[in-house]
Amino acid sequence: MIPDVAVSSENALKVALERLGVSRAGVEIDAVSQSRVFAPRTTPQPGGEATVRRVSEELARGEPNYDLLSPQMANVRRQQLPALKQRLSSLGPVQSVKFVEVGPSGGDVYEAQYANGGLRWIISLTSDGKLANAGLQPLASRP
Repeated sequence: MIPDVAVSSENALKVALERLGVSRAGVEIDAVSQSRVFAPRTTPQPGGEATVRRVSEELARGEPNYDLLSPQMANVRRQQLPALKQRLSSLGPVQSVKFVEVGPSGGDVYEAQYANGGLRWIISLTSDGKLANAGLQPLASRP
């Protein structure tokens, strides 16, 4: 894309906001710095905990809702379903799900406790709330 206003990269955000009608009186443009605009996310994506709970239950039954998965994730789930069904059904019902952090790759990290063990989930959701990516790791046993 070719910009229609020549401006240095340091002033690009300031000029863009001013052209959108954001005046210095309405907001301190310098406070909306590049570091704040592009700062890493520290809170979970909306719907993440519910997704971990729902997907856990669906996989334990062997009945994922493919409409709530991205097309790529749906293909992966179809291939992995037998192993995932065995793994999740052996863990039993979900007892708790806790957000831990946003991981280095940008996915939300959750610890899920089940009746018979625990899993660390790393998930990413699409803008419309579909599961785009998921990884599972066993949690260390509690003493």
